[in-house]
Amino acid sequence: MNILVLSQFSEAIAYALPATNATVRYVSQFSGYDPIEDHKSQPFDLLISFGYNRHLPVDHPQMAGIRAINLHTSLLPYGRGLNPNLTAWLNGEPHGLSIHEISSEYDRGDIIFQKRLVDCFDIDAETLRSTYERKIALAITFLADAWPDLVENHYRVRPQPQGYGSLMTARALKAYRPVLAEYNDRPLRDFLTAVHQGKIDRLTSDLSHFAKTSEKTPQGLFA
Repeated sequence: MNILVLSQFSEAIAYALPATNATVRYVSQFSGYDPIEDHKSQPFDLLISFGYNRHLPVDHPQMAGIRAINLHTSLLPYGRGLNPNLTAWLNGEPHGLSIHEISSEYDRGDIIFQKRLVDCFDIDAETLRSTYERKIALAITFLADAWPDLVENHYRVRPQPQGYGSLMTARALKAYRPVLAEYNDRPLRDFLTAVHQGKIDRLTSDLSHFAKTSEKTPQGLFA
């Protein structure tokens, strides 16, 4: 089996993954990269995405027969789209990790594995940045633990729950840039207090609208 890993965290993933009989190839530089052209020249059977900041054309005929899987640092359907760590803290949503199939609609593919993160963060010692970085590390460990089953296709998928969740689009994230600039490295408690006091707006998502919008959120961006 030939596996392609598309990730800005390729080095850490390569270090963490257990050995298998599969051939694993990594791509971490995405400028000008075309997965379809790559597949034509170096075919792969399984594609793993994590922090890949481009849309993946999984419905293209050239991608037929390829299993495409994304690692995401949220407990889907919470935290779809960009910067799910920010979304979780903004909205008081459960923290978690998801491995899911990639579909044409961003972060809506069927769930393969999930893990809820409970009592993992100290809001007095942590920052938005440190919790983001720790979720990245936890996600890579989660992927490594699931790796043998993913390679051997030993899993059952289940659809994501409908009717609730959240989504951070590129437009919404742009509005939060001043917030991140001010609070990314301050104690997390300061950020949560500001949200509670109404100084920072929570994220609101009309998910039925976002499912149909032409604004495409790249799979896995900001993990």
